[in-house]
Amino acid sequence: QPLRHDSCPGIPYDKIVTLAKTSYLTFLIEQRGKFLSNFFQCDNGKCVSFDMVCNLVDNCGDKSDEKMCKNHFQCKDSGFYISLVQKCDSKVDCLDHSDECNEACGKEIISGVWLKVLAWAIGGFAVLLNAGSLVRGCLDIATNRKSAHINRTLTILINIGDFLTGLYLLLISVQDSFVIGSSYCKKQSQWLSSEHCAFLGVMNSFASTLSLTSMTALSIFRVLNIRGRTLHITEHEKLKAWLISTIIVIFSSTIPSVPVVGYLEDFFVNGMSYTGISLFIGSGNKRDHLNVFAVYFGKISDPTIPWRTLRNLLNLMFSDNYGK
Repeated sequence: QPLRHDSCPGIPYDKIVTLAKTSYLTFLIEQRGKFLSNFFQCDNGKCVSFDMVCNLVDNCGDKSDEKMCKNHFQCKDSGFYISLVQKCDSKVDCLDHSDECNEACGKEIISGVWLKVLAWAIGGFAVLLNAGSLVRGCLDIATNRKSAHINRTLTILINIGDFLTGLYLLLISVQDSFVIGSSYCKKQSQWLSSEHCAFLGVMNSFASTLSLTSMTALSIFRVLNIRGRTLHITEHEKLKAWLISTIIVIFSSTIPSVPVVGYLEDFFVNGMSYTGISLFIGSGNKRDHLNVFAVYFGKISDPTIPWRTLRNLLNLMFSDNYGK
């Protein structure tokens, strides 16, 4: 209902009128030829216009103009307001990550109880079973008990790839259950940019590539055998098996290593995170960096600027004693 005429002493008004069926006066302000009374009274007595209510800004000073609104989310530590559509949108907007790390959209390395159980079970079985196959395969080659030397060698490579995949699942499960746990959501940027995560990523890619490449080579070898090219165990065949294995291992090692090569990071890195620098919330992409640098250095028009240059510009903004 309209405010009493003496509710907002600091605001100049144009008319005081009496409302029908009420026992008090209200005030009106002329706006574009109309007399309006469109003010909201804060809990602390201050008055603001209604267009300042629910606008994601604490105009009252006591947050009462935003208290009952349903179009925003309030960051837990800072108390800042962001639009409700920014909650759980996979982009961190609050310094404390509360817009992404909450009961509605918290994140874990492995989400869900069943996935956690499957990761432990599949990883454990893969490691145990493939370890046994590796031992048996190596003994067969050492004692020359198999006539198809290349066949057995490629099978061993497949076992190695599957063993590493199982080990990867176990190591990820350890990180998820014991090391990072429920704090992963807030530490996601640091984890994804850590050496541990990079190592596990390279290991898993190497394992997958090794298994797939070895299976392809094994299929080709078996097709040749079906066509009558029986390969007996000779020194020549042993040398051929080792040569094929070496090529597969080198190829499988090269593919997953490419993304972690420094001068190729612009093809694979989507964002950078920094500890102790609140200019960038979460993992800032190149556009976020350029927007910040535009205030300090002036507008940078090149959107393809290398990450290396962006890091150098960031270092120029802070002294060595920053944060100490």
